[in-house]
Amino acid sequence: MSVAGGYTCIIAGTCMMLSLMIALVWAMAVHDAKAKLRDARLGRRELSWALLAQSERLAGREQALSWVAAEFHDDVGQVLAVLRSAMLCKLSSKSRRQLMEEAVVHAQMILGCADQVRQWSHSLSGTHVQRVGLCQALTSHLAYVGRVHELQYEVQVPDEEPVMDAAVAQALFRVVQQCLHNTACHARASRVCVRLARPCRGIITLEVADDGIGIAEGAVLRGPGMGLASIRERVRQLGGSVVITTGRHRGLHLLVTLNISS
Repeated sequence: MSVAGGYTCIIAGTCMMLSLMIALVWAMAVHDAKAKLRDARLGRRELSWALLAQSERLAGREQALSWVAAEFHDDVGQVLAVLRSAMLCKLSSKSRRQLMEEAVVHAQMILGCADQVRQWSHSLSGTHVQRVGLCQALTSHLAYVGRVHELQYEVQVPDEEPVMDAAVAQALFRVVQQCLHNTACHARASRVCVRLARPCRGIITLEVADDGIGIAEGAVLRGPGMGLASIRERVRQLGGSVVITTGRHRGLHLLVTLNISS
């Protein structure tokens, strides 16, 4: 091999080595860039998941607070409202013995409220309806309202406790609470009737009727007064229907129909 040929081989080899080194450096640079891009994407994804988790926690907290606020208003709030009205109702016409007897009942109801608050402080699950059943809860509450407000009352419930979701039973109890509060405080009624029935498989009906002054039919359609909007919303969330029949001096009859088979 001539000297020129040797130099040519050396130059060619050197160029090849340089090309390989450049290719290697380039490959390493591309690999590092891809790794940084992947890390950045993972970082953004982790941040997104963290933000989503934080958002879910905040949403859950708000939902829990809303639930607690609604329970305080609809449970303890309703009982205390009825208690206040009962304590101030017809004081001058009651004997000392009647007042003493009612004071004992009021004290028991207040102790029940305090017990309910204590239970909520330990756990957000479990209610009076879940403990004793819807039929017993309706019967005892109607007896209390009838006694302290001097209302004749009638309650009709199935012999066996209807099988239904706890949320449905709780909602039906709240409907009755609201209706009885309206009857006791606004309707000027002398009689109230609550009827829980199972007319056919998978269907349950709740009726509340009084012989009070009633309300204008237009008010039933238009306004949220007398707690009707709250009742409608509760039943609507459960996929049920509400039919209200009333009129001036014609009392009020409320019929709730729910499908409990789903």
